Amino acid sequence: MKTNAKLIIAFSTLALAFLAFRKFIYTAKLKAVNMLMTQGKWKVNQYRDNGVDETSNYTGYEFLFKPNGTLVAMKDNNMLSGHWKSEVDKKETKLSIDFDSASDLDELSEDWQVLNKTDHSIELEEPATGYSGIDYLNLERIS
Repeated sequence: MKTNAKLIIAFSTLALAFLAFRKFIYTAKLKAVNMLMTQGKWKVNQYRDNGVDETSNYTGYEFLFKPNGTLVAMKDNNMLSGHWKSEVDKKETKLSIDFDSASDLDELSEDWQVLNKTDHSIELEEPATGYSGIDYLNLERIS
């Protein structure tokens, strides 16, 4: 009986340690994305909507991801606002962007999966759904 109790305690301790480690990893991923996005201004380096290159639609826009979750897009003297957040969902790091649906930037309003990131760029993908193909977004830091 004592052996079973010791095994249960050992297994429970190991399971709790695993969950704490997993939470630590997820938190580290989120901090890395948040730190990256809130450093400087960004531009759309490449945008493909269902495989069609629509990068030129975003020429001249600069994006500022603020630590409080607000997002500002500037072009010429026009400014559009939105919101952003990062999260881990089903082991995938995601970056959610939300602009007003009436804006020119509505196409960027998605829950993007983070594919890759460097100090100066982030690659995002919106996987295919039942009614659309894969969208791809590459943001590049410009300052």
